[in-house]
Amino acid sequence: QTGQIWVIENGVRNPQPFLDVSDRIIALSEGYDERGLLGLAFHPQFSSNSRFYVYYTAPPGAGGPMEGEMWDNRSRISEFTASSPTSADAGSERIVLEVDQPQSNHEGGTIAFGPDGYLYISI
Repeated sequence: QTGQIWVIENGVRNPQPFLDVSDRIIALSEGYDERGLLGLAFHPQFSSNSRFYVYYTAPPGAGGPMEGEMWDNRSRISEFTASSPTSADAGSERIVLEVDQPQSNHEGGTIAFGPDGYLYISI
């Protein structure tokens, strides 16, 4: 949940993360938090197009669900491109969907491609 995706090769974790979005996620609470980096799905043609998708909780937008209340976080689905089999281009982020969330708990996390080739997202 802290924002890094790691590649493990031959039982050993690579020294650098595949992707690090820790600077884009909301600050997490000490001890327990349901926010952060929550999901990852590789495009069905990842081997040819190098695209993959992540779900993470970003800092909230302005305003709130009701007058005088602030949003807690923003659910974000983003597309990224891998620059190699062990490294992603963090600068390639393309935001696909953002949803303001009123609370820090009950965050979803499942993103997956269905047999129809569509990306399914549970929030």
